[in-house]
Amino acid sequence: MNQMKIPIKNPLASVLKVSVAALCALLAGGFFSCSKRLDGEVPNKPCECPGNKPMNASHAKRKGDAYIFDGYPSDEIREKLFSHYDLGKGEFVYYFVVERKYDFVWMVRYESSMFPDIIKVCNFPDFAKAWEIPEEGLKVNFAGSFHRTCEWMTLYVFEERELSFSTEIVLTQLKKK
Repeated sequence: MNQMKIPIKNPLASVLKVSVAALCALLAGGFFSCSKRLDGEVPNKPCECPGNKPMNASHAKRKGDAYIFDGYPSDEIREKLFSHYDLGKGEFVYYFVVERKYDFVWMVRYESSMFPDIIKVCNFPDFAKAWEIPEEGLKVNFAGSFHRTCEWMTLYVFEERELSFSTEIVLTQLKKK
């Protein structure tokens, strides 16, 4: 008599295989979802006010395109940047300056004139500090709320430049373009 062997499936082995596969998928999904944020929403962190003074509640929400520079851009790069905008028609030019040496970021806003408004950035995100920034700047899209500073003028000195801030921005979004 010729006997044919029929494999008997172990139901416990099948459950174990499915469980291991599900656990692996769960761990892999958790690993990738917990990776560092590359751009997007910015953690809300208002500027600190000396002496716990309240921040001025009046604000203006803005969003738009801007550039990020690693240090203050040269005159040539700024002229090239301005050539893309018509300030006479009410267009704004925004750019962020990352001062890595001082762990400080500030923003410059040009409106209808060539006189800049210097703005302190309260919560420039760590994920953006890690971006590779070319000499000609990195184009980004931002959103945030502008506030008057707690004190009339806050002065910061960076080597030969003195910056006075009367406005601060709390970013809500920052994305590469």
